[in-house]
Amino acid sequence: MVTRDRPSFRLNAGIKKHAGKERPKDRLETPPIKMPRLLNTPKFSFIRYVLIATMITAFGTVWPTQVWSEHSGTVVALVNGSPIYQYDLGGAVESENVRGQLSQQKRSTTKRILDMLIEAELLYQESLKHKFHGLTEAAEKHYRDSVVKAGGGKQFRSALSCNDMTPDRWRQSVFRKLSINRLLDKVVYSKIVIKPGEIRKYYELNQDKFITDESFHLRQIFVRGPDSNDQMKWRAINKKALEIVRSARSGTSFIRLARRYSNEPSGANNGGDMGVVHKGNIPSSLNTVLFNLEDGAVTEPVRSRNGFYIYNVVERIPATVMPFEAVEDRIHTHLRKKRALEMTRALLDELKSRADIVITGQR
Repeated sequence: MVTRDRPSFRLNAGIKKHAGKERPKDRLETPPIKMPRLLNTPKFSFIRYVLIATMITAFGTVWPTQVWSEHSGTVVALVNGSPIYQYDLGGAVESENVRGQLSQQKRSTTKRILDMLIEAELLYQESLKHKFHGLTEAAEKHYRDSVVKAGGGKQFRSALSCNDMTPDRWRQSVFRKLSINRLLDKVVYSKIVIKPGEIRKYYELNQDKFITDESFHLRQIFVRGPDSNDQMKWRAINKKALEIVRSARSGTSFIRLARRYSNEPSGANNGGDMGVVHKGNIPSSLNTVLFNLEDGAVTEPVRSRNGFYIYNVVERIPATVMPFEAVEDRIHTHLRKKRALEMTRALLDELKSRADIVITGQR
């Protein structure tokens, strides 16, 4: 890779004056050689290698925001002679909500994002060498589908214009995304093979990652409190709840008590059965109450804003390692993502090693 930093340069062809500023021409060729520099996230969320700039969630579509700043027409990098413009970089940085003066943090963020844009451009250039068929048609279909989802062409064009985007540039952005995804399909995803032995080995070496939280099988009785803050009424309700606790502890069936006294629908329907509740999903205050209780224990009334809860610990279930069969698919997905990241990184390193990358001094 030849990477050069230089303080100034001569803008190449394809730059024209726009509203008193230098602005790159829209490129409408097919295949579109120069396009908006951001691409959609490909499979397995390769966030490291791509940058999501602006998203209109109703369309499920991603494209860069063009920020027409003082340096809008400035080239900030050349990748094998193909320029990356300040408006691409500025829009990407703005999308990460970097504001204010050019602080050290912003410089760091700008450099990181520029690196991503360079990597995206390298992937795109490599994808064009494969001359994948059907991309233009696929981009056009994506456009038509997005128009329908937006409620019509007028609404869609209006949304695009709010992001300084034209339909043609939007199609180019989608073309770019599809081309890169097709490349990664061919040279990365299709070549990943995860053997069963790898999955089993990962499970055996990382069982600490598959431990379930301690859990409780609980039943509850809810005694509704008064509608007012009348303390006498609250004391009366508390007394009633304490009588229920004494009955349960003296041997009366908690299920029967729930069906008779609970103001929760589950009380009448299934004896207050809450099922299995994991410790991590229980409020910390209740964890404290349940922590030292044994199977069959009944808690004191636990006051809430609406009344009192009484809990019966049917069974304490200790933390356990999940069986291999329960996590096999999760491990397979994890290893596939990891392998894909490694292969994509290797591809990018190779592309960089033979690329001519020029970073200008104006960022």
